[in-house]
Amino acid sequence: MTYKDDSTGLNGRQDRSGTFDEYSALMGALHVGVSKHKLDEHFTAIWANDFFFEIIKYTREEYVALFHNHVDEYFASAPAALQKITQSVLGALAENRPGYECICQMPQKGGSMAWIRFVGIFTDEIADGFPVVYTVFTDVTDIIQTQKEQSVTYDNLPGFVAKIRVEDEGFTLIEANARFRDFFSGGKDFLSYGLANIDCEQNRAAYAENIDAMKKGLPVHFTLQAKDSGGGDAWLQVNAECVRWDGGWPVYLVIYIDITDITEQRALRRQLEERSEMLRGALAEAERANRAKSDFLSRMSHDIRSPMNAVIGMTAIAASHIDNRERVMDCLEKITVSSKLLLQLINEVLDMAKIESGRLELAEDEVSLDELLQGIVTIMQPSIAEKRHNFDIHVYELEHERVVCDQPHIQQVFLNILSNAVKYTPEGGNIIFEVRENPSDIIGYKRIRTV
Repeated sequence: MTYKDDSTGLNGRQDRSGTFDEYSALMGALHVGVSKHKLDEHFTAIWANDFFFEIIKYTREEYVALFHNHVDEYFASAPAALQKITQSVLGALAENRPGYECICQMPQKGGSMAWIRFVGIFTDEIADGFPVVYTVFTDVTDIIQTQKEQSVTYDNLPGFVAKIRVEDEGFTLIEANARFRDFFSGGKDFLSYGLANIDCEQNRAAYAENIDAMKKGLPVHFTLQAKDSGGGDAWLQVNAECVRWDGGWPVYLVIYIDITDITEQRALRRQLEERSEMLRGALAEAERANRAKSDFLSRMSHDIRSPMNAVIGMTAIAASHIDNRERVMDCLEKITVSSKLLLQLINEVLDMAKIESGRLELAEDEVSLDELLQGIVTIMQPSIAEKRHNFDIHVYELEHERVVCDQPHIQQVFLNILSNAVKYTPEGGNIIFEVRENPSDIIGYKRIRTV
């Protein structure tokens, strides 16, 4: 049937026994937009109800002035949506269907977008030589948004998720997220055996124990065996809770957690704990080494000060008695002793890596105690003189004047003791250094005791 085109545009009215006004009022009450378009190159709009303009947020006058009733101009900012609509319309015409349907985004005033369900019906009506189509616009933004949020929620849940209806005949899969389908390979029979894809005694026992509770809509938790997408054995922790009822049957949201590797995870956790303990021990050892290093450097700086003072003091004395050859030679000898000790101390600092690694070796040299003590007196003399101390060395029952020892380290120990004595003895006080030879429990050895 061919109708005469008596439209006057979007700003006009059509009076066909009130048909359009009644239809527009009905569609407005249903909160859907309705429009009438020519199937020309612009898909030109001939008429639209008020709710259509509520959807796009433009007034009739703005739509006409800005877009000239041309759908292609209106969708210029959304070419993908326009292409989808065009393909739906042309596809329906090519297949001789009575209408078309598609869902896509539609621009709105202000730059926002709405998800719209387009349902068009082709008519025999002709306008300006072009066929006319009526289109119903339904705003499905909330529905699409809900579906997107549900999809995001499903995809971000731990494990994988499915909705399953529980019936007398068994379980029916309603929907599932991508992880679920990937695990079960996405085949039609991925739940061919209840809630898993294999039939085994473990699964049958789990079903028998929980099926009555599930038919009542009660939450359940149990473990199933399954095959993963590669055919490997898997263990799944099933957590299911009823979310609604469908035809008298409960619909469950089922979350599957793959616990196949739980034993390996526990072993890995134990390894991590052991390594953490080792790291804590290594950290404590490093802290102890750092403290030891700090203490060593602190003591060494103190040790270096004594022979350095001796060198400085003897140099000053020699300079003041430059004409006294005997006095100068005595000072030079003492400077030599102090310099050797200073060199030994510097070598100790440079060789600190051996101390840190525990590879420090003690020398076993034959040493004269008299020379050892004389060197100590020479080094300490300037510090003792500075504080006007009275310093005496007492030797008791010394049968063996020559001993085997590590001279630099023994000398360093004695200097540490005497330096502290000088430091903490009041000015003008007395300092006595005693050396005594005592018997030893080891045959062939004697004890040298110093106080």
